[in-house]
Amino acid sequence: MSLCFEEIWASHAGQAVLRGLSLEVGQGEYLALLGPRGCGKTTLLRVAAGLHGADQGRVLLRDRRSAAAGQEVDITDWPAQRRPLHTVFQSYALFPHLSVFENVAFALRLARRPQAEVRQRVGRMLEMVQLTAHEAKAPHQLSGGQKQRVALARALINEPQVLLLDEPLAALDPQLRGQMMEELRRLQGQLGTSFVHVTHDQQEAMCLSQRVAVMHEGRVMEVGPAQELFHRPSLRFVGAFMGEASFWPGQLLEQNDGLSRMDLPGLGEIWAQSPRQRGAARYCLMLRPSQLGLQRTALPSTEQGREVLLLECQWRGPLLRWWVELGGRRIAVDQSQEQALAQGLAVGQRAYLRLAPHLVAVVADEDSAMESSPRMLAPEVASGA
Repeated sequence: MSLCFEEIWASHAGQAVLRGLSLEVGQGEYLALLGPRGCGKTTLLRVAAGLHGADQGRVLLRDRRSAAAGQEVDITDWPAQRRPLHTVFQSYALFPHLSVFENVAFALRLARRPQAEVRQRVGRMLEMVQLTAHEAKAPHQLSGGQKQRVALARALINEPQVLLLDEPLAALDPQLRGQMMEELRRLQGQLGTSFVHVTHDQQEAMCLSQRVAVMHEGRVMEVGPAQELFHRPSLRFVGAFMGEASFWPGQLLEQNDGLSRMDLPGLGEIWAQSPRQRGAARYCLMLRPSQLGLQRTALPSTEQGREVLLLECQWRGPLLRWWVELGGRRIAVDQSQEQALAQGLAVGQRAYLRLAPHLVAVVADEDSAMESSPRMLAPEVASGA
């Protein structure tokens, strides 16, 4: 089943939180809800789970694969306990007086399942999350990562059609977070269950999900594969939230074979990837630090570039972050230490910035973009085709 939201409006304390939001989570898909705090991500998850009522709109389950394909079930008014969805919270919400085994078995005990079935299903789930050796321990004896895996096992024991994850990694340190990301991807691939993962961390969303839905002020601004939203978003807001970038407003002059020519004040004419959103009032060029190149010698005439002044250099592990002056603006450029050393670059020198047309993109830059209908992409099936 795919999970569908149709024109959802929801409020809290008299204030609108979700504003006519529509979104579909594909069957067997890992989808991340990404956006700043307060944009409505958690409220949408709670509406799906039946923990927060929708003022308007519908929550649907649609079958797109079986012999009953095309059928849909409206679960908008179903109580939380009837919905074939389960939620994993940031706080784990484990029962402190129960062992790991009994925490995972809780729903089965509540449903009065036979003891042999409970032992078999819980044992299989603990093996899946690699906690078999810890089944007799109490929650306070576990690490943060182990607690999170218990919470996952407890949510998955009843084989929900959709698993809702509300910032499940926020309380973990960076090393544990990396390990849990691997665990989540492994589990989702093994089970084929649809996962909806709420986060405000761009790296987390890009590493885990097949698609990312970027939210702002109660709306989905854009949804698509993480790579696409990073390299070629439709909107400036989406481009900015997906990662560091500089934005240069200018005039769109022409479009030809996937590329556009822009006239940028202080920079002149630049070719870049064409905008995905047509008919916007204003456009700008998006420059990501990781997609720009620096070199000491002048670029050949066949390459697009500009001369820059090296203002500042920051060490960032394997990368150097250069700040350069370009057309009166301060622009960030990332470069490997090996490249910088080989080229002998130093602060105060002039160098050449490479602006490869296929690595810089034109995006819509207008206030009205926040009010317009987002570009929606149909979800792919679990195969990722």
